Amino acid sequence: MNHKIQIALATESSKAIIDHIRHNVYAAELGQFSTNADEKLRDGTDVNSIYIIATEQNKLIGFVGITSPDSPCYSIDKYVSREELSVNFKESVYEVRALTAVDDSRGT
Repeated sequence: MNHKIQIALATESSKAIIDHIRHNVYAAELGQFSTNADEKLRDGTDVNSIYIIATEQNKLIGFVGITSPDSPCYSIDKYVSREELSVNFKESVYEVRALTAVDDSRGT
C-alpha cells in the first residue's frame, strides 16, 4: 500500500530526530564524522538553518537543510574558504544542504 508523503517545516521535536538521523547517516554509516555516545550530530551554533522534512505515516523519512543569507556562516565555510569559490556571496545566496533520506526509505 502506498502512503502519502507529507512535506513540512521542521519543528523543535523533529529537529531532535534530524540530529539523530544525521548521526546515523553521516557518522555511523558514511564515516564522515566521528560517532558519539548521544548519537546526535548537530549543526554548529553559528549556522542558522531551517529544515524541510518529509514524513510518511507520521515517521520522519527525510529532510533537507536551507541556510539563509542571514546566517553568520554557511556549512560549506567549514570545508573551503569563500575566496576559493566562484560564487558571489551576497544577500540572495541560500545554501541547500544535507539532503538526507533514512536507510529504509532509499531506493526504488
